Formats: sequence, C-alpha cells, structure tokens
Amino acid sequence: MLKRILIVGVLWLLPLVVWSQTSRVDVALEEYMEIYVQQTEYSADENEVLEILNFYLENKINVNDTTSKELLNLFFVQEKHLNAIRAYVQQQGQMLSLSELTFISVIDSVTLQLLYPFVVAEPVEDGKSVAIKDMLTLGKHTVVLGTKTTLEIKKGYIDSSYLGDSFRYYFRYNYKYKDNLFFSFSGDKDAGEELFGQSQKLGFDHYGVTFMLKNVGRVQKLAVGNYNIQLGQGLTMWTGSGMKFTVDGNIKKYAPVVKAVSPFAEHDFLKGGALQVALGKHTSMAAFVSYKKRDATNMTVANNGQNVFQSFYTSGYHRTEKELQKKDLVGETVTGGSLQYNNTNFTLGINGYYQHLDAILSPKEYFYNCYYFSGSNNMSVGVDASYLFRNILLFAESAFDGEGKNASIAGAQLWAGNDVSLSVYYRNYGKDYQNMYSNGLGQNSDSRNENGLAAVFNFKLPWDIRVVASADVFEMPWLRYQVYSPTNGMDCRLKLTKNIFKHTSLVVQYRCKESTANASSEQNHVPITEQTLLQQLQLKINYLPDSRWSFSTRAIYSRFTPAMVGNTGGVLVYQEVCYHSDRRPLSLVARCAYFNIADYDARIYTYERDLLYEFSTPAFYGKGIRMYLLMDWEVAKNLRLALRYSISYYPENVTIGSGLEMIDANHKQEIKLQLRYGF
Repeated sequence: MLKRILIVGVLWLLPLVVWSQTSRVDVALEEYMEIYVQQTEYSADENEVLEILNFYLENKINVNDTTSKELLNLFFVQEKHLNAIRAYVQQQGQMLSLSELTFISVIDSVTLQLLYPFVVAEPVEDGKSVAIKDMLTLGKHTVVLGTKTTLEIKKGYIDSSYLGDSFRYYFRYNYKYKDNLFFSFSGDKDAGEELFGQSQKLGFDHYGVTFMLKNVGRVQKLAVGNYNIQLGQGLTMWTGSGMKFTVDGNIKKYAPVVKAVSPFAEHDFLKGGALQVALGKHTSMAAFVSYKKRDATNMTVANNGQNVFQSFYTSGYHRTEKELQKKDLVGETVTGGSLQYNNTNFTLGINGYYQHLDAILSPKEYFYNCYYFSGSNNMSVGVDASYLFRNILLFAESAFDGEGKNASIAGAQLWAGNDVSLSVYYRNYGKDYQNMYSNGLGQNSDSRNENGLAAVFNFKLPWDIRVVASADVFEMPWLRYQVYSPTNGMDCRLKLTKNIFKHTSLVVQYRCKESTANASSEQNHVPITEQTLLQQLQLKINYLPDSRWSFSTRAIYSRFTPAMVGNTGGVLVYQEVCYHSDRRPLSLVARCAYFNIADYDARIYTYERDLLYEFSTPAFYGKGIRMYLLMDWEVAKNLRLALRYSISYYPENVTIGSGLEMIDANHKQEIKLQLRYGF
C-alpha cells in the first residue's frame, strides 16, 4: 500500500498533455461535455463535438466573412456575438488583426479568449469563384491510424465468446480544401470483433465514406455517403449529436441542415445523398435520400410472411455470435427536404421527412411504452422560425408525426448589456409523439412525453464575479422506463466564477435535481415510486501561469437521497497538470483522481482529455484511484504520435465489470496509440 501511495504522489506532480491549443478552451469544453453526458446518459456521437473544435482549430473561421454563420458552430458563441462582429465589419471595414475584436464591447473577455484559437482576420474578396483545380490539388491530406486495448484479460476472451482479439483498430483518411471540399474514408474494428475473419470477411466491422462540397456556385452543400440532417430546433429531424441542455444561456440550436457525420458513428446518421441549393439571396432548398441497413433484435416472421423485430440494436458491437445475428437485419429508407428563408434578423424553415422500414417494428409490450412507435412507415413535418429584434431573440418550432401528434418548443433570449442575459424556453412534447429522429432540448433522450419550463440567468456581481443560474421545471405525463408513474421534478444549477489572482480562477458549482423513480420496495406486488434528490457541489481552481503550463485542482461532493432508503453519496478529488512546450512540438498531461462514492445513483462524471476521435467521460462510483497520462509529440515534420495510458484501481473489489466484460482483478489498465500524418 505504501508503494502505491508513493506512486500516486509522484504521478500527481508529474508535469505531463494538452492536445488542444488552449487550456481555456479545454476548461470550457470539460464543463460542456460533462453536462452533455449527464443529460443524455448514452454515447451517440459525443466525439462529434470534439471533432468540430478540432476542425476549426485547423480550418480557422474568417471573422471578416459577414455572410458565414460558422461561428455559431462553436458552442460558446451566441447570436449576439456574431451580429456584433458583422456590424463592426460593415461599419469599420474588414479587420486587419484579431486585436480589433477587443473593440467589440458585446464580446466579453472570457468568450474572447475562447474565440481566439478558432478565428483569423483575413481579407475577403467578393465574387471570387472557387477553381475546381485548386480544390483537387491544393487541399490537405490527413491519415490517422490508431489502436487501443485493455491490458487485463476479460471473461469474453477467456471463454472464447468474443470472436476477435482485444484490440480496437481504426483508420481514417481525410482530404480538405478550405471549407469547400471534404472527403473522408474510415474503418473501425472494436475490441472483440474479428478482423478479416470468418465473421468479418471484408476486414473492418464498420466503414464510413463521406464526400461533401460547399459554397460552389448555387450549391451550398452537396453530401454523398454518410451525412447528418439537422433542422430547426431538433423536433422534426436532427441526426447526430445535439445539445439537450443550456450552456451559459445559449439555448437556441443552430441547424446546419446538411452536415458531415462523425467518422466512426455506427448509427443515428443517414446514408445516400443530400443537396442544398440557393434559390435566391435569402432562400434555399434542401433535399435528401437515404438507404441503409440497421441492426435489430428478435427478428421473427409473422403469419402473413412479414418480418417483425422488437427494437433497433444501437451499440455497434458485433463481437459474439449473438451480436452478429443482429447485424444489418432491417433496411431503412428516409427521404425528405427543407425550404429555408434566412436574412439578418428573421429565419423561417419548413421541414419534413418520410421513413420506411422493410420490416415491422413491434416493441415488447409494457405499460410505459404503449405510445412507442410500431409499424413500418412514419413521417414528420414541422415549421421553425426565429426573429431578432434589437437585443431580443425569439425562436420556436412545432412538429407533427404521421398520426398528427405534436411536439413544440418556444424560447427567447434577452441581452441587457454586456454582462446580463436571460434565456427562457417552454417545451411541450406529446406523450404519443413518435419520431425516431427527433432531438430537442429537454430531460429525456428523445423529444416525447415531456413538458417543461426552463430559464438561464447570466450576470455579473460586484468584485467581477460571474454568475450563471438555471432552473428547469419539468413534467413527464406518462410512465417511463423504470419509472412507473407520471413524473415531475426540477433541475437547478448555480455556477460562480471569479478570477482570484492574475492567472488563477475559482469556479464553484452547485446542482440540485429532484425527480421520480421506482422505489426499491413494492406494495402488493405493484411497483411504487418515490421522489429522489441528487445534489452535487464542486470546487475547481484553474491556474494558467503562461502558455506552457496549466494546473487544475477539483473537488466534487455528490449525494443521492431516495426518500425511503436514506442518504448515499461520496466525493471525488483530482489534480491535473498540463505542459505544452514552446520549443519542442510536445504536449503532456497527467491527472490523478481519488473517489469514494457509495452508490451508482450518486455517480460523478468527469471529462478526460483524450486522443483525436476518442472520447472519455467516465462515471465514477465505488472507491478507488484513477490516473491517466497523455502525450502528443511531433516526431517528424507533419507526423504526430499520441499515446495515452490510464489505470483504475478499486482496492475493495475482487472483480471489475460484469458478464463478458468482467475482469478477474481489482484494477483495469488501458493503453491507446495513434499516428497522424498530414501532407
């Protein structure tokens, strides 16, 4: 034990990675991703958010381009910031350097520091066309090769249930020319899956191909292969990842309509073609068609000869014979379109899609899912709009499914000066609204069975204390999975930020969520429900002495209170040290965390820095220590090597995990390796 403590102490102080160009962006991203995982509770396309930031680190946005809305793709940028930059350029002329951003009073110092790594100030030449030869010859090629594995042997490999080895392998090739041309080809084999084996004769379990052309003549976007469609506020259609919560008051979604897909996404995307063209100065039209095979469970043949299945299988794993039997069972066709009107202050969209399955979806019957979609055909149509009047932004969307059931949302954002903003939105999602591709703001993973009113107040107190206070009061009028009664509750958050010294900031956050859950006991064999309360208090100190070093110290206390059981909770504490060399192309990071959390319901999520196209936001519960080391090194011109090692140690455990993932030890080690070459 003494040896372990000494090792932990040494690693705690090791000056080790920042894969990002700015620690300030990492700090903001950490909060964003942790809330994202808390709200969604599933891993759809979390790394899509990371990929967006990495894309704009390499392909910076020109602040002098007043026709572009790309700044809104950065999660910390609000419409007021974009309009202020546009007004400055139109009144003062194009910026000669980014230092002119400091003259725009609407952009506060925190947003300004976050913005710098992603933007440039370059001349914009009006009317200059893009040459096809330039697009095909002057772009940037990037090749990424990666692997990862768990060093301990899991049960699935010992008893040969897993058909493949314990390594994940992946590759990706990209070609980009500015923001006009993008091509991607990728392959991914998860740990446990075969590679060029009997079950995977084509090599990798999943391949992805995306071709995208943007802003060429009247063609605003052309996508072929895998792509996403994101419309309005997400009620009519939104594939891929999407914000389901508020971040410092930025509650409105900004829909790109047609968007490239995350390279290793294995579901929740479209496959085929999409085209968006300009009809006039302010109008555009988009159309898309998709056909793909989807994994499904419990496929049977009905008496009439039609195929019937119980649910979609979305994990993407095909490691065992049983998992392979679920692969590519259902063909899905999706067609749709969008008509958009967009000027400086007003936008209007009319959107819709039709979905056809070549088998009948028939969910297993429970009381809670009696309103779930069943059948083989569905559709959704909707209207969304937004209007900006001076310092008030109004937005709304209403959508209807094939049965005429409705989901609606309406909101407003008010900016009262540079340091005060108020955001409010109301949602009413019918318990019988059926749309497998909806993704609106809310507490649930889908836009259904939920009513709620939320508000976010962002202001500054004396002594330069920044305050973000939010409250979400919600109701689920029908039963849900593991909640066998209507639900009502609230989710409140308070965040205080203060620069206590020149290079040191202090962040205090408190969260209180009251909801309903099934009780552990029953009454006459009938499940009963109870009110639960989750409270989390965290303290974080960030020290950024210069461009090379950053230090982060954090403590989180979490308590979960079921009314009939008693209090359960615990604490997590970690220290992180990051170093980025000015002289050598080397970045390093180290973190050591101690946690002691009595119950899974009081779990704590923390975002960990990772390799490109990797994502790590583990849920901490139980008692133990977790450490990770990350290195990013440019070993030669245009060639980068990234390496990550992590270990979780549970001193009171005999095993870790369950089922085929069980490890017969009290520790788990993971190692990741990645090579990136650009030319």
